[in-house]
Amino acid sequence: MIQWYGPFESVDALKNWEINRKERFVLYLFQGKKNRKNKTYKYYCGETYDRKESVACVYVRMNDKDHHIHEFENGEIKIWVGTIANKRKPTQKEVFLCEKMITSELSQIELDDKKIVNGTNKKPPKQNVYVINEWYGKNNFKYRPMDSNTIPRIVPDVMTYYAPEQIYYRSKQLVRVN
Repeated sequence: MIQWYGPFESVDALKNWEINRKERFVLYLFQGKKNRKNKTYKYYCGETYDRKESVACVYVRMNDKDHHIHEFENGEIKIWVGTIANKRKPTQKEVFLCEKMITSELSQIELDDKKIVNGTNKKPPKQNVYVINEWYGKNNFKYRPMDSNTIPRIVPDVMTYYAPEQIYYRSKQLVRVN
């Protein structure tokens, strides 16, 4: 289960929020436009897994000089950070599987491949995977955006992959039934 928090409009806004958190954020998503006039969003999913067990801050990763986020500094950006909520210390494999599922979803099911900035995880996983995404605002309240272009509306609430038959299943937006 991934709990996502956001959206943050800059790496500095994310830094100010993230340094005061106890959670360890190991995944991030962002959508951006390279300039304000551009009508098309590009999407990126990444991970911050740190083998040394230190705090792997997303804002530190995004400050790497070669990170893709710098391509969007003059445009519009919305950043989401995720923690694997049902695991105290997720393994590197678990983090990579979550990243792979989301990137596969973005590239193969929802969007044109040209809109995906990182192309390393476009192939589906080799084993069964089940991912539940929960979306929260920066103030910890459940987040339900109305705009269909936002990441919480694009990435499904539930994603599963059944490896023996190479089939994806997903539920876009869970609906309350009671």
